[in-house]
Formats: sequence, C-alpha cells, structure tokens
Amino acid sequence: MKTTFSELAIGSVFTLGDWELAEKYTKVSETQLISEYETTIDTPWTMNQIVYLVFAPGIAAVEPMTEKKNVYLYKLTDQNRYTRQWTRWGRNVTHTASGEGDRLCTDGVIHAYRSPLVAVLMNPAHANFESPRLWLAVGDVVIDDGTKCGVKTLTTLHPMPLPRISKTQNHAFGVLCALEVAVLPFARQWLTNWLADIDRTAETAAHVAAVLEHLAVEPAAWMASTVIGSISPALKHRPFVMSMGDAAVYANNVATLQEKEFDIVAIAQKCLEF
Repeated sequence: MKTTFSELAIGSVFTLGDWELAEKYTKVSETQLISEYETTIDTPWTMNQIVYLVFAPGIAAVEPMTEKKNVYLYKLTDQNRYTRQWTRWGRNVTHTASGEGDRLCTDGVIHAYRSPLVAVLMNPAHANFESPRLWLAVGDVVIDDGTKCGVKTLTTLHPMPLPRISKTQNHAFGVLCALEVAVLPFARQWLTNWLADIDRTAETAAHVAAVLEHLAVEPAAWMASTVIGSISPALKHRPFVMSMGDAAVYANNVATLQEKEFDIVAIAQKCLEF
C-alpha cells in the first residue's frame, strides 16, 4: 500500500485549516477523510490529529518488500530492554509479531532500523525512549517507509554502543532532510548557509520562517519552516516545533510527493560532518 497524492496533499493544506482549499486540490471532503480514518482506527479524531496521522510514521510512503532478505538490523529498547506491550529483548532473544498484515505501527510487524545512526536520530519521533539501548538484530524486512522498517520476526543478537550525536549534528540532520525537498531558492540558501555556519542568527531564521509559513500550502515550504523554527532557540515558542526525527518523517513524505528518493541512512551519515 502506498499513500496517494491526495492524502499527502490534503495533509499539507490541513496546516492552514482550509477545508475548501483541501477539497479543491484533492477532491476529498472533510467528512469523507475523517470517515475514512475513523474506519481505519475505530476512534474519533480531530482535524489536528488527522494532520499528524496523514504524515505519521508507518502511514505514508510505505511499500511492501518484494523480496525477503535476512539482514542485519538495529533495534532500540528502553534501558531495561523493554519495548511496547512489555516486550523484553536481550541476547539472542526472538519475538514474532502477533498480528496480521504488514502495516507499520500495528501489531502485524516489529519495528527496526537499517543503521544505528538512524535509530538514534529517529528515536524522538518514534519510541522516544529517554535512555535507549541499541541492539544488533536480524530479521526479514517485509515493509519499509523510508525512516524505519518492519519485520515479522526479529532476533536481537547483542547490545551495541549507542552512537553519540551532538546537538549541532542533530540539527544538521534536520537541515539536511529539509534541504532534500526544499524547492524555494531563499529557503535552500538559508539551509545551505546554516550548514556552512555562515548565518545561524535568530533574526534571519525568523524572517525566513515567517515567509515560509505564508507558503505553508506547499508541503516543502511548510516542512522547511518547521525545521527552521525547531533549531533556532529564539523561535521555540512558534507552533509546530518538532524533533529532527519528525523533520525526517515529513521530508520523507514530501520526497514521496515529489517522486524523489530519500536516503535517510546517507543523510544520517552526512550529519556527522558537522
């Protein structure tokens, strides 16, 4: 299952709360969309919650794997080796998903990552463990949304050192994600200047973010605006402040909309240069 253009596009106009514009661009009404997602999750959702759901990990840009390959993966747990539903991991421990299907963020698959760096950088947007532990694991990938993957059965082999990511490197990860999809020249210029440490001032960030917010109907502009607001201390009071892991989720979805490749492993590796 792959998220449709309509689902991605309507998520971007939700940020403006403009349902007429949403219907114009996607031909999907508020009633139709809410009904669709309420049927999916069996609970009532507000418009803001649906905004997140459309862009949430496991919902957008997922493709079932055509080949199963037993590969090395990486699993995050809390400091006591637990994940959700009191599932405990350890050396040579195997668990199998209890549910049916292969949709991420359901009991049909177990989550894992393709690199240690991605696991650490995405933790705030996914499990959000306060003191995570990292494990080398092995499993057959059945689905991948670009930021994490899902397997039916996963075996954790042994613990691994947790990569250390500095605050600047974490911010660089978000900026690099935004740069992958940003199309407006002045936004790309600010992101490039930030990476080059030419201009990281709050004044410039505030100006660029404010202009981008007026263009929020364009998904890449809204996403870049949120990254800028999130990494500039002077802009922490602004709405939609998010983690750099969230930035990766949004960038991945925007890249899908743009029909571009989004290589999160390469981006995570590049952020170590800063």
